[in-house]
Amino acid sequence: MNKLNFSDEQLAKAICFACGEIPEHNGDARGNAYRWQDYLPCIPSFKEYLLIHQTKTQNDNTQDSKRSIKR
Repeated sequence: MNKLNFSDEQLAKAICFACGEIPEHNGDARGNAYRWQDYLPCIPSFKEYLLIHQTKTQNDNTQDSKRSIKR
């Protein structure tokens, strides 16, 4: 299984931006200095989701390859 090559900060900023927020604005929760920091608690679950999806995609591609060979 491959590891993600993104820091928690990079992922939090990307999620923040994708949600229509401006990452460098003031934070809304827990007294965070920046808005992107409000997204840090969801990063472990997001990484797990990405790794599961990546593994599933790799397995699906392997099964498709095996089907092609059998034909």
